[in-house]
Amino acid sequence: MPLRRLVISLLLGWLSLPALADGLYDVELIVFRQGGQVLPASQPAADDWASGATRFGPDNLQANALDAQAARLRSAGYQILLHQHWTQPVYGTSSKVAVSSGENSLDLYPVQAVIDLSAPDDLYLDARIWANQFDESGLVSQSEQISQRLRIQPGKLHYLDHASLGALIRINQ
Repeated sequence: MPLRRLVISLLLGWLSLPALADGLYDVELIVFRQGGQVLPASQPAADDWASGATRFGPDNLQANALDAQAARLRSAGYQILLHQHWTQPVYGTSSKVAVSSGENSLDLYPVQAVIDLSAPDDLYLDARIWANQFDESGLVSQSEQISQRLRIQPGKLHYLDHASLGALIRINQ
């Protein structure tokens, strides 16, 4: 009997490995400015903009794979504000990651984003991205924001739009 339990437990563990592997997503995000004029958002990022999210810094990031797309944007006159690539785990519920670019001022950054992935059945993205400008005292004087929720097709490049900002995001399994 103990051998039977061991074999069943090994088989169940082996069968669950693909499910665990399905919970890791490769995420790459490019945030860019579409025009020269900054359009302020109705609500700048709150002081606790990354609340409930795992903050990713340089140690969590990977080499970028969308360099060709970033180069095309630059050659067309767009300004790249953030280009980062990371692995984000999602195991049946949502997983929030916070990324940023530039020097922080009072825990706010020139560019900051919270990427929330959920995969109950399909993969969903809830993205909140801010581009902030600071005054001489380090307070946010203007802020632009992209806030979108959409169903994601893994492997496909998705475009998020705002009047003066844009973002490209690709999520692979």
